[in-house]
Amino acid sequence: MGMTSCKMFITSDITFCSASIYSLIGISLDRHYAVYNPLQYAIKRKLRTVTILILSAWVMALIISTPMYVDAPGFQSFPYIMTNESIRNTSISGCMPPIDHGSRGLFLFKHLAFLIPFFILGGLQSSIMYQR
Repeated sequence: MGMTSCKMFITSDITFCSASIYSLIGISLDRHYAVYNPLQYAIKRKLRTVTILILSAWVMALIISTPMYVDAPGFQSFPYIMTNESIRNTSISGCMPPIDHGSRGLFLFKHLAFLIPFFILGGLQSSIMYQR
């Protein structure tokens, strides 16, 4: 596996996983609205709203997978972390996302991909579960 195929694999992996997480947020928002406003939900649910939720999930996924390509100080980037040698030598790292523990890109990735969705989903699911 070369650098290009490794980049494609990692980018698609992160993008699809992030789109899945943000799609769950969209589904949870939709369910939350349906539980708290059942009559309005049946009347006002529009294809436009669903399209916006789906597009938002994919836009967020692309935003999350972009920092790997930012070639600026403070961002982890493929050329600085990985080489063709490190990709071929799986005992070093193999084909994996570039991780620089002190970078802003990793900070953004951790928060946008995991922490923020965790709290949003937890809050939405809790409010649905404890709805009276």
